Amino acid sequence: MMKYLQIVVIDGMNCSRCASKVRNALEAEPTVSVKIVDLARGTVTFDADSKLTLTFLNQLLKNTKYTVTRDISI
Repeated sequence: MMKYLQIVVIDGMNCSRCASKVRNALEAEPTVSVKIVDLARGTVTFDADSKLTLTFLNQLLKNTKYTVTRDISI
C-alpha cells in the first residue's frame, strides 16, 4: 500500500516535551507514523495511508494546546 508523506506546521510546539506530546497525539491514529519533529521549523513530517486534512489532524491534537496551521508538503 502506498504511503503519503506530509509535512505540517504546528503552532505552539517549541520544546522537546511539546514535540513528544504532538508525536504521541498524532501516532494515536494507527495509520500515522511520525518521521521527523523539527522544533526549529515547528514542523512534523509523517506518513499515513492517505493524505490527511488539517481538520482531521487538529482532531488528533484536540486534547493538547497545539494546532496544525498548514500543510507544506511538496
